Amino acid sequence: MVNRLTTLPNNKGLVVLIEFKNTKAQVKPGMVPHVMVKTGQKTKNALAVPSAAVDINSKGLPVVKVMRRGKWEEVPVEVGITDEQFTAIKSGVRVGDTVLVTP
Repeated sequence: MVNRLTTLPNNKGLVVLIEFKNTKAQVKPGMVPHVMVKTGQKTKNALAVPSAAVDINSKGLPVVKVMRRGKWEEVPVEVGITDEQFTAIKSGVRVGDTVLVTP
């Protein structure tokens, strides 16, 4: 799954952070992937939060702090596509939730 996609300065290329499971230990240190990324797709009717609102908890999972019952609660989320400004949230946050954005 592509977690983040950004351009290099002066449009010299792309940097793509991907997440995958190496269950059979076939990927070894020093290996270099050759990948193709399909761009130009848009997500319609997606719930998005500022990317700065998404954090990683101690288990390495994405979370967002949401105001619930007068307190900030750390809520696990499933993230979708992201850029430097916004991250699509597939589950965990609802329309109308107040989220904490930290620098």
